[in-house]
Amino acid sequence: MQASGELDQAAQSGGGEAGAEGEGGEAGGMDMGGAPAAPSRPNTNEVSIINLTCRAISWSRADPRADRQLVDTLANVLLQSPLFVGGTNGTRLSGQMRPDEGTNTFRFDVKLVLAKPIKL
Repeated sequence: MQASGELDQAAQSGGGEAGAEGEGGEAGGMDMGGAPAAPSRPNTNEVSIINLTCRAISWSRADPRADRQLVDTLANVLLQSPLFVGGTNGTRLSGQMRPDEGTNTFRFDVKLVLAKPIKL
């Protein structure tokens, strides 16, 4: 019999002994080819997406396109970084630009998809 910590490690690595406790339980872990099956749910011990809310000074009085250009420039810089994933499901602007009345600022959201998730 294995200690519970060893069972957790064996389950995570896809290993284990034939006839070990839990035999005949869930069908996850290995497919017929012997390769580990794709995880059915996200790992709660990893951070792979960061939702960032940014606030910037509005330059729309000087140029109506200035705020949009600032947001687009930031997005392009983030996409050029090897730290973040691009593409359809990757790093992108999310939501709308929202002006903060009376403060001459605006807010916008960015979804950052990390190329290498952070393990907690």
